[in-house]
Amino acid sequence: MLSRLLRAYQRLKVKGGNMKANSYIREVEAVFKTNGTKRKVKIKCSKDVYELFCDLKDATQEKLVTLHLAGDNTILCFQVVHIGSINSAFCEPADIIRTALLTGAVGLILVHNHPSGDPTPSPEDKNAIKQVKEACQLFHLKLFDSVIIGKGSYYSVADEKEI
Repeated sequence: MLSRLLRAYQRLKVKGGNMKANSYIREVEAVFKTNGTKRKVKIKCSKDVYELFCDLKDATQEKLVTLHLAGDNTILCFQVVHIGSINSAFCEPADIIRTALLTGAVGLILVHNHPSGDPTPSPEDKNAIKQVKEACQLFHLKLFDSVIIGKGSYYSVADEKEI
């Protein structure tokens, strides 16, 4: 797994300067170690994702969160990747998949909100999902879904067979 992380690190551009791969891996190892007492949460469907992140419906800015999943669909971790404006949360695909690679995730789910309340994906959303899916394929990761949270409802790209 370490060699996989090192290869992934060499392919990614790390913002904030050039870090040595070994020090970066040690830092990630320290951050992501658990004490084994945490309850594992398994994602079975898009409704599970909505129930976990339904509080985003009240946010006044778009927030982009990634869920990183193990092979059995349990959550390894989640990350708030970006907090945008009232109608935009643009982020580079590398920023989205970096933590998934470092945690050894097999796949991820994108979650973001629409402060307007309408969870229908915009053309920009569809384009961003396509870019992230292509980036995931390069690293043998699976993009399971992209869930958009609105006021009291949500939109799942996977449920609509658009992924």
